[in-house]
Amino acid sequence: MEDFTNFEYAYLAFAIFGCVSFVLVMIMQFVGMGDGVDTDGSGAEFDSGDTDLGSDTDSDASFKLLSFQGLVSFSMMFGLVGLASSRSLWGEAVSLILATAAGVFTVFVVKQIFSFANKMQSSGTMNMDSVVGKTGSVYTRIPENGIGKVIVTTGHSRIELNAKTVDGKELGTGEPVLVTKLLDNSIVLVEKR
Repeated sequence: MEDFTNFEYAYLAFAIFGCVSFVLVMIMQFVGMGDGVDTDGSGAEFDSGDTDLGSDTDSDASFKLLSFQGLVSFSMMFGLVGLASSRSLWGEAVSLILATAAGVFTVFVVKQIFSFANKMQSSGTMNMDSVVGKTGSVYTRIPENGIGKVIVTTGHSRIELNAKTVDGKELGTGEPVLVTKLLDNSIVLVEKR
């Protein structure tokens, strides 16, 4: 290391920062401490979520270029490729270009990985309008002019909903029903099938 140039020391510093940060983030994720550092790529959140360095609302929410992952991945590859190519016959200028290209490419690849992973996630919420027109059955008796419960299958889910009958008549447990209208997000109107 005594014969390192200033460029090589800079590459070494970037590589050490990137590699150590990467290992620390991975360890924190595995032991469940990843909440304080942006481990999901949603922005650089270091405390209770009030700080977001990537606050551009038009950018992809699953990964921001100014996220901690972006900084770590760029630093790691910039340093490693720069260090590896600095002793080549091409010289410092070419090693700087290669290191920068490798860092930018790595950020792009990591962004694509986070985008793909984000698309695979389900929000866990359901559009309640999708239950209109679906069939189900009475789960808890619907009294005359009262509210009971129905089970409706939509997509791959069975959901329990509060229900009233269209005509106000009583429906007993197990009777087949058709959802005709959404009154609000918690009550549907049903009719006997």
